[in-house]
Amino acid sequence: MSKENPGNALYLTDPDNSSICVPAAPAPWNLSGRGCIVLYKFKKEFLEKRAYLPKNEAMESAGGLGALMIVDYKSSDAGPYSELLFIPGKLHINGGRWHRITKIYVSTMDSVLNGRKNWAIPKELADFKFFHNENIEEVEVSKGGRTFFRAGMKVWGPRFPVSTKLLPFPLMQADEGSYLHTRFSGSGWGRFASFRCIEADQDFFPDLSLAAPLATVFVDPFNIVFPPAKKIIS
Repeated sequence: MSKENPGNALYLTDPDNSSICVPAAPAPWNLSGRGCIVLYKFKKEFLEKRAYLPKNEAMESAGGLGALMIVDYKSSDAGPYSELLFIPGKLHINGGRWHRITKIYVSTMDSVLNGRKNWAIPKELADFKFFHNENIEEVEVSKGGRTFFRAGMKVWGPRFPVSTKLLPFPLMQADEGSYLHTRFSGSGWGRFASFRCIEADQDFFPDLSLAAPLATVFVDPFNIVFPPAKKIIS
């Protein structure tokens, strides 16, 4: 996926379209922005039918919390971008219990290609629109002109500190016969939130209108560090 140009700068190319070339942004990444995390405890039926678990890996649920994350990164080592991702909870992977991002969209090819290269995160490209009005936050995500995700939430209550030390999501992503293990860390200031609406086209993203959230926290601002991944041979 990588090549060098005459100026010796390292670039990444899209394996599906060699005309798309972006600057390489190796880990670690330092990111800042605003967004929300929604926690779930998914039922077995939802995971089997709607969680986008890889068909080529024998995975079973190992319990734990799953999450929806909607993020607007104001800065990162690959530039500003937006993100929508789904984590189904802990899964039995390579003899352990790990989290896995099974569906994720971002708004730039810089994030797509570098995310795949650095951490084997299966990022796909989509268009994002964010709307903000006092305590109301809304987002629309589309691909090829087709809106497949909408959500609106009301943010309420006092601000409080949040940290991944209290709620870690260490990732174990598949990478061509091996795994990449990443333990990101971050902190920020959050407020509780509640959905006014949420819609998703299951053809593109898990339909979370069929699942009840345990808690929703809107974090603004936050800072996150994604370190280099640790390669694990299966």
